[in-house]
Amino acid sequence: MNRNFTQQLLLICFLSITLPVNGNPEEQIKAESTQSTYQPTIQDSLELPTLSARYEIRSASHNHEWFIDRKMNVISTFNGDNQRGEIWTRDHRGDVDYTRVFMEDKKLVEYTTGELKTQNKLPDWNQLSSIFDPKVIESLKISGEKMHFGEKVLVLEGKINNVQTTIWWIPKLKIPSYVLEKQGNVDTSMTLKEIYNQTPITWKWLDTAAYDSFSRIDASDIGDMESDPFVKKLLEIDGHVH
Repeated sequence: MNRNFTQQLLLICFLSITLPVNGNPEEQIKAESTQSTYQPTIQDSLELPTLSARYEIRSASHNHEWFIDRKMNVISTFNGDNQRGEIWTRDHRGDVDYTRVFMEDKKLVEYTTGELKTQNKLPDWNQLSSIFDPKVIESLKISGEKMHFGEKVLVLEGKINNVQTTIWWIPKLKIPSYVLEKQGNVDTSMTLKEIYNQTPITWKWLDTAAYDSFSRIDASDIGDMESDPFVKKLLEIDGHVH
């Protein structure tokens, strides 16, 4: 199923990270346009390089950061606005476990592969790794090329769920460097600001040793903990009202 980029991010994270933005964010990005007939296969390999990337989500009144740290069998993301993150871990069998991180509450909510299957939330690892579903990327038209962060970038355009979308896609890394949705006079943008081949030590939200002091909640126990103040908050975040 094709989804717009805000929905794509929601598939990676149970927590929304996008905000509306006015104006033309493309004017804020400097990239070198190139003329070429280069037409690579966008999803030419499932071997994805390790990387850490910081994005900016822009709004007319509010900006915030969103991060992704991608390793072969661990994908971590973090929303700087609400101080919430997630960690997806894949084992040698391909089974995936998921941990939601609530920094301010010092809580971890843990989902096993079985629980994810029960909730019908078992993810596509390729989509987690690349932010967008590869099938969505393949469905867009290549309208040009640019250079951004020293990498050749494909400018992709088309409609995703009837929303006009532009994505600057880095084929080598299989992540976007820029995304713009246009809905009437309201735009939404996501812009790559920093990228590394090793996790920055300054990203304290990835210091898993700090999680030793966090309380852990098994997601399968949430139904029996509805009187717990944090669980009440969690259910509100997830849209459950009891």
